Amino acid sequence: MIEKISGTDKSIVLCDKISLSLIFNDMSDLTKYGSDKQRFWLKFYSIEASEEGIVLDVFLSLDDCVKQDFMVEDYVDSIALFGVKKIVKEHGVGIDHSIDVSKFIYNNINLKNIKHLNNFFFNISISNRKILNTNNKITVEKISILKEIII
Repeated sequence: MIEKISGTDKSIVLCDKISLSLIFNDMSDLTKYGSDKQRFWLKFYSIEASEEGIVLDVFLSLDDCVKQDFMVEDYVDSIALFGVKKIVKEHGVGIDHSIDVSKFIYNNINLKNIKHLNNFFFNISISNRKILNTNNKITVEKISILKEIII
């Protein structure tokens, strides 16, 4: 179902962002299950994250939807991850986060309008909420995305 994964530069310093797009070519897996059945799991590996304030923003984009038809607040899932150093230490290698796709699709978009879509994508951006010192570079070494269908 995942057609391709594309990303930008893997280092962010100060207020810069890194972003990643997941492009899908088939809606069928997302529409045939109930609203609580589909999740994407993301794992972010960060190093040198000694300041708090990494923010993960996720939003769904549809190839034939008119942007102004949707309020951004309706489909942005903004998760603030404070105390990143502590989280990274506790998890050993990274931060796990699960995104419930049903929040975007079933609650905000009419399924009758979405079933015919051929392509859609998630944009994921990671940014610093606080200004970090120049040597406190946050590096995303690896981003792994797994699709899990919970029956």
